[in-house]
Amino acid sequence: MLLELQNLGKSFGEHEVLRDVNAGVERGDRIGIIGANGTGKTTLLRILCGESLPDAGDAAFGTGVTTGYLEQNARLDPSLDIYATMRLVFTPALDAMQEMDALQKQLAADPHNAELTEKIAHCTAVIDAMDAYNMDTQIKKVLNGMGFPADTWTKLAGVLSGGEQTRLRLARLLLERPDLLILDEPTNHLDLETMEWLENYLKAYRGAVLVVSHDRYFLDAVCTRIWELRGKSIKTCCPAGRSGTGTSRGAYSFVAVVSLGIGVQPARHNNAIPTKKVDRFLIMALLIEIYRLIVDGCKN
Repeated sequence: MLLELQNLGKSFGEHEVLRDVNAGVERGDRIGIIGANGTGKTTLLRILCGESLPDAGDAAFGTGVTTGYLEQNARLDPSLDIYATMRLVFTPALDAMQEMDALQKQLAADPHNAELTEKIAHCTAVIDAMDAYNMDTQIKKVLNGMGFPADTWTKLAGVLSGGEQTRLRLARLLLERPDLLILDEPTNHLDLETMEWLENYLKAYRGAVLVVSHDRYFLDAVCTRIWELRGKSIKTCCPAGRSGTGTSRGAYSFVAVVSLGIGVQPARHNNAIPTKKVDRFLIMALLIEIYRLIVDGCKN
């Protein structure tokens, strides 16, 4: 288990946002987070990233689990170019390489020094964990995939547009490969080609992904489960075309359907969403929600 939410609660003054939230994230999970504005999506992300503390319960991470968070308004170093910004990810490995060179020179003069041998082994482990000898290959792959061709790599981050900076921050985060990747509206400012590359990258991601998005096509393509924040808690369902244990298949609430912006999604594969199909989907979702309310009322 990478992450377990245990009776999580959060309030702002008298306004309770989250109450008794229980959920878990395993390696390989790709979970979409949806909900109407004000239901606690950003609050939940901030708790998971350590930027805010819960008032009740706990968000318990597994031992040694690393997290990476793409927030909407983070900043880059404006004095670094695009390529140098990506190289920052490998700073621990680059430092280890430099240290190892010095240690090997010392070891040549004192070949039986066990302490030097142990330090070199530690440096090697850091370098291998980041696959740092293939650093340039990794950087180029992600930059190209995220829409930064080679002739842009010397541009300073400070002269990039807001959309380009968002893409670069996302590219750097993907390169870090944390165990738990937390993304807040990652498809903003992406063209169709870059969006499809990102979808394929995330579907093959070895860790787990938590993503807030209003793009239902993206959620259906990438996610294995959906967390809908509703009624101060999490309701779990499966994206369209998937099935899962302990989840309701494709059972978005009507409020969630509206919040996902059905009917205003970007066209995919050069085919816009037909208006008649959108209307039919909205009507079906509304009827499902009315049915739920009736059933809940009968239970009570």
